[in-house]
Amino acid sequence: MKDSHFSYAPRLKVPQREAFGRALRVLNSAIPRYLVAGAIAHHAYTGIWRDTNDLDIFLRARDVKTALDAMADAGFETRVENGIWIAKAFWNGFLVDLIFDMRNGLMPVTDDWFETGNAAEIAGVETRLISLEELIAAKVYIALRLRFDGADIVHLIRSARGNIDWQRVLKRLGGNRPLLLWHFILFDYVYPGHSAYLPRDLVESLYQEMREGWSSAPEDEFAFRGSVLDPYSFSVDIEEWGYRDQSNKSPRITPGGELI
Repeated sequence: MKDSHFSYAPRLKVPQREAFGRALRVLNSAIPRYLVAGAIAHHAYTGIWRDTNDLDIFLRARDVKTALDAMADAGFETRVENGIWIAKAFWNGFLVDLIFDMRNGLMPVTDDWFETGNAAEIAGVETRLISLEELIAAKVYIALRLRFDGADIVHLIRSARGNIDWQRVLKRLGGNRPLLLWHFILFDYVYPGHSAYLPRDLVESLYQEMREGWSSAPEDEFAFRGSVLDPYSFSVDIEEWGYRDQSNKSPRITPGGELI
């Protein structure tokens, strides 16, 4: 790894190196920009290694078709898994997730994602990692019944000692910024000895926004945001209880990968 933020090289076994290196070389030659995320990025920022067969790549929706075609030409089996947010490529038992939005359709990968990020060498290939801020913003939305990335966020804050551009995180979250307060409270509970790592002015501001929201609550009793986090656990609210889904269900790409 080549950046002052971190010094942890991924602990890849030979089959992983071959698969991930193959994928990264194809992407380097096929598309102008992408970012490596997932277990490799989390390890780079925290030192926590999770052995994985998956390589998570964030890219723009308009680059998906080109990436899929190039990977297919290189022997990968490819498909668009969900036109809202993800395509996949498979090779020799390994998986490459090509992610261009979040599952809820509310945080598309845009050009300014590539303003930051960190140079890295993975499996012998020069590439770039997702920035700490975009990684946190993406993980904020992962709060499913069978997967919650709150521990990852807590570890990222601890490892960065709070040296994080929180305004950049807020920009990604937009109107869902209250989710950040939730994770600040979790951090404070887990690491009471590291409360100085939290942006106290921002914590207080988010809490005040929540208090003000209580006195100006929406008149619509069916205001609801549960499906933004978990469309499965909260499906009953929409399908049976009449609440409105606030996630974006509009596909960004076709089943063939073309931009819509």
